[in-house]
Amino acid sequence: MYRLWLLLSIVCTGCQNPPEEIAFGLTQNDVIRLTATAAEPISNIAVTEGQFVTAGTQLMQLDPYKAQEQFNLAQAQLQMAHSVLDELMRGNRKQSIAAAQAQLNAASVKAEEAHKQALRAKTLFAQRLISQSEQDRAASEWAQMQQARSAAQENVDLLHEGSRSEHIAQAKAKVASAQAQVNLQKRLLEDLAIKAPTDGFIDDLPYLVGERVNTGALLVSLSSGKQAFARLYIPQNKRASIKINDEIKLTVSGFNTPIIGKIRRIADEP
Repeated sequence: MYRLWLLLSIVCTGCQNPPEEIAFGLTQNDVIRLTATAAEPISNIAVTEGQFVTAGTQLMQLDPYKAQEQFNLAQAQLQMAHSVLDELMRGNRKQSIAAAQAQLNAASVKAEEAHKQALRAKTLFAQRLISQSEQDRAASEWAQMQQARSAAQENVDLLHEGSRSEHIAQAKAKVASAQAQVNLQKRLLEDLAIKAPTDGFIDDLPYLVGERVNTGALLVSLSSGKQAFARLYIPQNKRASIKINDEIKLTVSGFNTPIIGKIRRIADEP
């Protein structure tokens, strides 16, 4: 930052009294302090102290490796969420329905065969040709085959019915959540490239390439704007005669030509 401590004198052009030196001050610019958004090493510094830069110029780069990997992971999760939603929106494929129908047919055949075996076992038991346990076993197998057929029928019915509205709503919510995570990781990645928010001069670069900084560490001090301003310290006996927008003439030590300006602010506290 260019900050010159100067001897200044003010001449009030609207005053009736002869010109006189009434104040000392300094010239300075507004300072913007750019800080680290993550605890990462500095991989590049693209400017030098005292250099003038325009808004948007990249000043410094923090190592983006971890942030890039997090961004890639978020994108993959978003793609997966989209795939699930797309499948639900398209409905079940004909191949899936056909496979489920084949399972139902097979289960029906087995259930029918088990039913025949159970009836035969009942007849044989009545004729005292088989034991009670053999009859019970045949009846149990028939009951199991009936359950398997019912489960297969339910699966076919669900596939024909298609995706339920609540499942689609859940999938859409997951897509929205994944998209928000992608946006967040993208912003974190972009924030590792430190850029000038406005025109100005590079005042201070406290770190070197390769140094690891903490989150919130001051990376760059930028004196904003091309135009400096003068900060003057007015004696108490002159304070009442000075108002905002008064035109003043500043005589700067080292310059022969006075500078004309206006008072833009008067501080409440000295």
